[in-house]
Amino acid sequence: MIGFLVWLARVIGEQAAAECDPRATVGRRLAELEQALAAGLITEEECAARQDELLEQLVQS
Repeated sequence: MIGFLVWLARVIGEQAAAECDPRATVGRRLAELEQALAAGLITEEECAARQDELLEQLVQS
């Protein structure tokens, strides 16, 4: 039980750190876009537009 709580605390801490660091969040979302593009879920134009939005968010933060 204690091992689970330690693991859970670590996961929550990592998630909180990622959400506080805009670079990590943008990097994760960019990777998700690349995966969606590769899977044919979005077009190249959609991918490019979303990438531009994410990069703008990064510049503003």
